[in-house]
Amino acid sequence: MNIEKEREAFEQRFQHLDLDFVEDLGYCESETQYAWAAWCAATKRADEKLEGCVVVPVEPTYAMYQAYEKHSVAPMSTLSKTGYKAMVEAARGGK
Repeated sequence: MNIEKEREAFEQRFQHLDLDFVEDLGYCESETQYAWAAWCAATKRADEKLEGCVVVPVEPTYAMYQAYEKHSVAPMSTLSKTGYKAMVEAARGGK
């Protein structure tokens, strides 16, 4: 978690709160400090959930096709493309 990036996003989202911040102590208002702690916990949990994951395009790119053909024992086929799309859809929570 990039704490500075998260603090910037937090302060952008919660502009209506008192955002006075003291280095090494945190936010001055307890309501803001509670909100910040919750934000950090949620961000950490999201990071842990995605550990071991990578982002891939829904449709394979030309470079992906080339890598497949270079390392596969069989040529790229409609079945390979359909299988890739099915795996992406399953990872997204689909069928």
